[in-house]
Amino acid sequence: MSKKYLKFLFKTFSSVLVVYAVVCAFIYIVFPIMMIAPEHMESVDYVSTFAGSVVPFFVVGAIPLILHNRYYTKNSSDIYLSLPISRRQAFITENGFALIGILAITTVMYLIGGFTTMAFAIAARKELLSPISDILEVLPLLLIATTVVYLISMVAVSFSNSQAEARSMVFYLHIIPVLLYYIVLIVTKAKLKSWTNLMFYAPGSYVSAIASYNHYYGLEDITKYFFNDYGFNLLVLAINLVFWLAVGYVALLQFEKLKSEHLGTTQMETLGAKNFFVVAAFLGYVYLGLLLGTTLDSGSIDEILLPIYFIVFLGSVIVYWITTFGMRKKIRFLKEDLIRFAIAVIPSQIIGIIIFYVFIR
Repeated sequence: MSKKYLKFLFKTFSSVLVVYAVVCAFIYIVFPIMMIAPEHMESVDYVSTFAGSVVPFFVVGAIPLILHNRYYTKNSSDIYLSLPISRRQAFITENGFALIGILAITTVMYLIGGFTTMAFAIAARKELLSPISDILEVLPLLLIATTVVYLISMVAVSFSNSQAEARSMVFYLHIIPVLLYYIVLIVTKAKLKSWTNLMFYAPGSYVSAIASYNHYYGLEDITKYFFNDYGFNLLVLAINLVFWLAVGYVALLQFEKLKSEHLGTTQMETLGAKNFFVVAAFLGYVYLGLLLGTTLDSGSIDEILLPIYFIVFLGSVIVYWITTFGMRKKIRFLKEDLIRFAIAVIPSQIIGIIIFYVFIR
């Protein structure tokens, strides 16, 4: 890390971390205390009061977009790319500063919230369902999940040449594992009901990170959230962390190759937004294939499912081409776009039909 650049970041970027601190304060401190206040509440479970909230994760996912935005305009990029530090130093200093700040804020707010909730519960003579041991054991899961979310967005913005492409890339890199995750979930629930934990192995999944973080509590009895699979969840989060750290190194190499003349454009690169959009569309059309398989297997083909399928299909095609034209910044059907569309639509639905008949039917 560069100490001088680190001091500069403290001056220019601390306000973003302050906003994150305010969000964490509300989620981890204010909200649990508010849950204690009602007189009809006889008990309080600190962890379960915020376990379903993804607001802090959304803020964490947006921070790399704000941090990296300095490289997306010509004047600003010329200044930062000409600083007397290497690209590698700049990358490590920026993301190290942001991630360490995020993890420090999360830890402090979480622990303050835990101890404060315990104190209020004792003062109000209400039963505390989450002892300090459980509260402390959840913290590593929370910190690793937070790190994974940050790394995914960091990778996305490092692969991008413009602010618009960065926003798209952040969405695609988060949504692709989500789509993959639920495909795995559908299959495991249909055929491997006693092994549904396999669904958390969706590679590098944003949802698998948060799902593993939330998996320790059950919806049937929210007060008994801590199961014996803590080690399993920790392992899956660790796998996610290693995976995204490795991809993060690729992002560093990509950042080192950043060219000023490409800024403000969407490049037709292997790691560009267009190709990731096709991957996301492919996985999305797998679900349409599942719907088509259900339609073909149903006795009500002409009544409900078939019209629904065609409406969804037509709508998805319109969205696909609007997105393509938006990235191209021109309304024109190019040969490579038609090839990408064919790849995204046809094989994916065939795979969806196969999954339906092999695993679900």
